[in-house]
Amino acid sequence: MPVHLCRGPVEPIEQECAAFYGALLRVLKETSAFRDGAWSQIDPEAAWPGNWTADDFIAFAWTNDTGNHHVVVVNYAANQGQCRLKLPFPELRDTPVQLVDALGTERYLRDGSNLVDNGLYVDHSAWHFNVFELQAV
Repeated sequence: MPVHLCRGPVEPIEQECAAFYGALLRVLKETSAFRDGAWSQIDPEAAWPGNWTADDFIAFAWTNDTGNHHVVVVNYAANQGQCRLKLPFPELRDTPVQLVDALGTERYLRDGSNLVDNGLYVDHSAWHFNVFELQAV
């Protein structure tokens, strides 16, 4: 295709892909922690001794001055995997915490001390991800 024409063929829109990116951009726009918050990487740990699938995960945390906490976790592999994520939010100790997936329907109620000390247990199918907002209950 000649580049100087500055146009390409008309291609059909992949509705599933467009819906995903529309939802992702909405969450990024509405969540100030992703723009103005402090970012940190979370090192996934083995869910149990000998479980190598923790190496397949990537995870990040954001927090901002208003106390909003978010965790993004992705199983970046073609196989199911498990890991534990020790969350870098010590202020959540001794507090019930609800995790709400901003891009899905998943909701979990967990003990904040357990999330900080032992980690969030994650069991994801291939390529599965979550964008969790953590809310003290």
